[in-house]
Amino acid sequence: MRLALKLGMSLAATTVLVLAVATVADRRHREELMMLDIDNDIRAARAIRVLATAVAERGGIEVARHMIQVGDTKLPRNIRWLALDEIPTIPGRDLRREIEESAPAGDPVPVLQRKEGDELRYMYIPISLHGQLSAVIEASESLAPRVAYHRRAQMQTAAVGLVVVLLSATIAGMLGRRMVRQPLDRIIEGVRAFGEGRYGEVRALPQRDEIGQLAS
Repeated sequence: MRLALKLGMSLAATTVLVLAVATVADRRHREELMMLDIDNDIRAARAIRVLATAVAERGGIEVARHMIQVGDTKLPRNIRWLALDEIPTIPGRDLRREIEESAPAGDPVPVLQRKEGDELRYMYIPISLHGQLSAVIEASESLAPRVAYHRRAQMQTAAVGLVVVLLSATIAGMLGRRMVRQPLDRIIEGVRAFGEGRYGEVRALPQRDEIGQLAS
C-alpha cells in the first residue's frame, strides 16, 4: 500500500508541476493580451485625436468639444473634453507636463487608477492647434470585465488541476494495488507456504517485471 501511495504522490506531484508551468504560460499569455489591448487603445486614441483636431481646425474648438460630448453617448468608453485647467491632478505624477511633452508627437498619455475598488484605464489625448496644446480629451474605461475574465480563467485552471490530481491519485492507487499490492501478497503467501513445507502451493507470478523476477 505504501508503494501505491508513493506512486500516487509521484503522479500528483508531476501533475501539479505541469499545471504550474501551464499557469505561468497562461499568465504570460494574459499579459501579452493586455499589452495588445493597450496598443489598440493607443491606436483608437490617435484616431480620436486626428478627427478632433481636424474638426477643431475647420469649425473651431466649440464644435470639436460638442462632437466629443455627442461621442460620449455613442462610444463604449467614456470620453470628455477638458480645458487645460481641467486636467486632473494625479498623486506622484505631473500629468499636465507629461501631456505637454507628448503633444508634439500626438501620443496619448496612459494612466491607471483605482476608484471604489474598480480599476480604470485613462487615455489623455492632446489636442494641438497651430502648434500649441489647446485642449485634452480624456478617454476612460473600466477594466473590471477583463479582471473578472482573468479570475474566472484562474479558477477554472485551479478546478481542472484539482480534478486531475484527484484522478491521478485514484488511478495510481488502482494501478498500485493491481500491479504491486496483489503480486506482493502472493509472494508473501508463497514464502509462508515454502517455510511451512507446502511446496505445492508456491506459484510463479505471470509478471515479467521486477516483481515477477523477485517471485521467481
